[in-house]
Amino acid sequence: MANRPKSVGDKNLIAAIDLGGAKTACMIGEAVALGGGRADIDILGVGQHGGLTREVKSDLEASLRAAIEAAERMAGERIRAAYATAPGRVIACRRIGVDLDLAGGRVTRDDVADCLAEAQRLAAPEGARSIGASPIRFKVDGENVDGSPVGAAGAGLFAEVLALSVRDSHRVNIETLFWRCGIDLQGFIAAPVAASEAVLIEDEKDLGVILLDIGARTTDFAAYDRGVLVACGGVGLGGDNITRDIAQIFSAPLGSAERVKTLHGSALAGSGDEHRFVEFPQLGDARETLRVSRAEVAAVIAPRMEEILELA
Repeated sequence: MANRPKSVGDKNLIAAIDLGGAKTACMIGEAVALGGGRADIDILGVGQHGGLTREVKSDLEASLRAAIEAAERMAGERIRAAYATAPGRVIACRRIGVDLDLAGGRVTRDDVADCLAEAQRLAAPEGARSIGASPIRFKVDGENVDGSPVGAAGAGLFAEVLALSVRDSHRVNIETLFWRCGIDLQGFIAAPVAASEAVLIEDEKDLGVILLDIGARTTDFAAYDRGVLVACGGVGLGGDNITRDIAQIFSAPLGSAERVKTLHGSALAGSGDEHRFVEFPQLGDARETLRVSRAEVAAVIAPRMEEILELA
């Protein structure tokens, strides 16, 4: 929750920050109660900053400050705390089984909460901190339970839980970065899970689906089956690798390679692409250009895309 130096009405603000490989984004929202224990988020401000060639820590700090300031200006609010996304490559994903004896002969909400709490306690390997646990399946007296087990009669509850943790080194670095910007880090949210909540519908999760979120320098994945998260993580390859392949093959500046990839790039050559041409300015002399077909560009993109998909 975000604290404000000035009180402007009774607002319940939430701020979230996404530290990507090429850009940083900040969103400020207000939680609005809908009744029945449900709530929605009204987005008040959005800020984004960054570019293709962000490399050093000082640039990351400047990008974070700029994104926060832009979101604050749009929202008309100041934030003092925020949640951050944790990219898939720094997340450890473990399946944990928890057994619990039922004292009252029926499963209660407290029993389920105790199982999740125990799984979260066991979630983090050495050098990591737990950031959440979600149930995969429940059994009561050895029998599978569809949906919530609350109310089921039995002597023992078994829970299979997917536990997520983030590396301590990454956590400390982000905490330090936020501290420099005057922001208190409230906690981490797994980036592939956040992306899944944004774009997947419940039917897709129930049937089984893998989401791939291809960023600039990493590709995150989240797998769902029967409506629950069963795996998530990431690999250290992304769109920036494709851009660099194009720049190296055609001796073009990175900015030009990024533009051609965005406007004309494809992993599969279409009909007639061998007769459609694009031009690349050459390194060292922008007046000199190289004319290549879209099919040639696709021939560079396809192998890297295959590698990214295979690794993910």
